[in-house]
Order: sequence, then C-alpha cells, then structure tokens
Amino acid sequence: MSFQIRPFQSKDFVELMKWLPCEEASFYWPGSYLESSLRPESTWVLAEEGFILSMVTFQDLLSDGEVLILATHPSARGKGFARKLLQALTDAKQYKRLWLEVHEKNEGALRFYQSLGFLQVGQRPTYYRDGGTALLLELKR
Repeated sequence: MSFQIRPFQSKDFVELMKWLPCEEASFYWPGSYLESSLRPESTWVLAEEGFILSMVTFQDLLSDGEVLILATHPSARGKGFARKLLQALTDAKQYKRLWLEVHEKNEGALRFYQSLGFLQVGQRPTYYRDGGTALLLELKR
C-alpha cells in the first residue's frame, strides 16, 4: 500500500465530511468547529489513492505543538495510520513537547496516546458537554 501524508486541501473537505461528523466526532468537535479548523497550514491528512484514512489538526506554540483534532476513518482504526501521522508531524515540526486533550472516558484513545509516550500532566474538570473531564497529555522529545 502506498500512503501519502500531505497538507489538507479544500477538496478534502467533502471526503472528510463523509465520515468525520459521525456521532462520536460531533460530540467532541461540533460541525462549525471542524469547518473553521480545517486549513492547509494546520491540518495534515494521511491518504491512500485519494481516500483519507486519518487526519490531524494542530497548532504551533513556539517550540511546542498542540493536537486539536486527531481522527481516523472508522474502518481504518487500529491499523497504525494515526500513529504514522503523529510521527510524521513530530518529525517534521521538531516540537520539544506535544500537547493534547482526551476525554477521561475515551479509554481507547488514552491507551493509544500512552503507547506513544504521552503522560498526563493535568486535567480540566467538566470540560466536555457531558460534564466529563479532559485529561491534558504531554509528549516530551
């Protein structure tokens, strides 16, 4: 299989909207947030033959970075695509630290981030619409 990691392009929006606004994603990222966040300078996609398998939206914070959105197509989860995408991001950007938030009950995502070396460094109580706590995670390089 030949994968391409590249900046988001405006034509990708239609493809992403076929699967990204699923019930789970819309809980974390309302549609208006998604639409305003997807920009070529801060969103990368991992695609195969034009089909987007995973995407990451980030922001640069001087020598650090923050992951704002990380999502993988439901049929492509567990196959290492998000891992490849985050590795490419950290390699290209040379961040000293990478930050992100994860819902305390999102055990699969939490295990995934911990497997990459992220550690919990804080929390934001009642951050999510369901009253759930956001766990603040950090990866140091």
